[in-house]
Amino acid sequence: MTAVLIPAAGVGEVREALLCLLGDPLEALSHALTVPERELHPEWFQEERREFERICGLLDVVGWDAAAPASSVTLAGEHTRMLRSAVEDYLPLVEGWLAEADTLRVRQEHRNSVQAMWSLLEELGGEHTPEPASEDHDDDETGA
Repeated sequence: MTAVLIPAAGVGEVREALLCLLGDPLEALSHALTVPERELHPEWFQEERREFERICGLLDVVGWDAAAPASSVTLAGEHTRMLRSAVEDYLPLVEGWLAEADTLRVRQEHRNSVQAMWSLLEELGGEHTPEPASEDHDDDETGA
């Protein structure tokens, strides 16, 4: 598989997407903890543990610290599926924030984030296709 280059400008979005994805194996592990006789079935925890560790490994490469200066990151092609899943799951959240943003600056930041993630998804390939971007206008911006 081909390596995936994440430009420095997209590292923050990828980090946030991976952090959100981290919740999936944690939820599954949490559920397994509620099942009777869980101590007799360590296999119930194995897949989620592996998934959690893989996501943490990607975060180790991308960087956990949002305050640290971002630089481009190259990930092995074997991580493409997980990266695509993380971005696809995170994208609707950011698109929702875009719709709720109340200042032009915040809307532009979210719009830039959405565009960066769509570009990354396009590079990763797959079945997910972007919906046409809608223009937002405030009453005071349009003069209405």
